[in-house]
Amino acid sequence: PLPCTVAGVNNNSILLNGTWQFDPQPQNEIEKTNYKPKGGWSTILVPGECAMQGFAIEHDKPVLYRKIFSIPADFAGKSVILRFDGVCSHARLFVNGSFIREHHGGFTRWESDVTSYIKPGKNNEIKLEVTDRKDDISYASGYAHHPIGGILRDVLIYALPKNHISNIKIETELDKNYINASL
Repeated sequence: PLPCTVAGVNNNSILLNGTWQFDPQPQNEIEKTNYKPKGGWSTILVPGECAMQGFAIEHDKPVLYRKIFSIPADFAGKSVILRFDGVCSHARLFVNGSFIREHHGGFTRWESDVTSYIKPGKNNEIKLEVTDRKDDISYASGYAHHPIGGILRDVLIYALPKNHISNIKIETELDKNYINASL
């Protein structure tokens, strides 16, 4: 869960859903900030399946999403996290021309700390290359009978204090008879 407030930040989360630019057949060098598709950018709604929006994607062939957005100046000095709630199925993330990471999986949430790559108070660019991989364990397209690939759930960017808890584990140990425990 996200904190309700972050000191010094007016609105600590921004939903990036809506209209994104889209290239159904990306060429080489997609990470470059001046990348332009051969046929120009199309538009697509996020979240949503590519096939349901008129883009006949193919298994094992990438598509490219692009979003330019402004990050508030008050995000400066905070940890900035970019969260995808579901991308099917293999994704490669670039922020302002820098490769951030890959993610494999269809309907799972994943996050990336993009603090070092964003520019608070300015426009920023996300590029997400998505491939509906036939060899992925979450091969949802096999059940849907069409390539499902795309950004299928919300996209959010949010600020956290520099020092924050991001992972906690609580283990309750039972007695030797596995009956009683203290929590």
